[in-house]
Amino acid sequence: FACPGMAAKADVGSRVWLKVDDDEAYVCVEVIKVDKGIVTLRRNKPPKGEKAETKIKLSEYELLPLATGTEGEVEDLVQLQDVSFGAMLGALRQRSSRDEIFTSVGPVLVVLNPYKPVA
Repeated sequence: FACPGMAAKADVGSRVWLKVDDDEAYVCVEVIKVDKGIVTLRRNKPPKGEKAETKIKLSEYELLPLATGTEGEVEDLVQLQDVSFGAMLGALRQRSSRDEIFTSVGPVLVVLNPYKPVA
């Protein structure tokens, strides 16, 4: 995903969206260190068997900006401050975790599958 003007600044302490090759697709990561184009990122809940911290070459990855705090609070994704794949998936994940299965995208209604595994 490349969108002109969408690349996030990799400032230490900032949170950004990173495209990953697992079921999450995009995850929120924190920038831990920046050194000569190499960025160290920390993922909160990595998949089993993977490290929480990873190093990437900034020129090879597109980090997407993360708007602060409102992703899961909107009922209509048009209201997101940050309109990226990561932000939209993050908002849908947060709403789904609260059993809010209906979300709008303008005049379109998105319905998430309400069935969950029985614990």
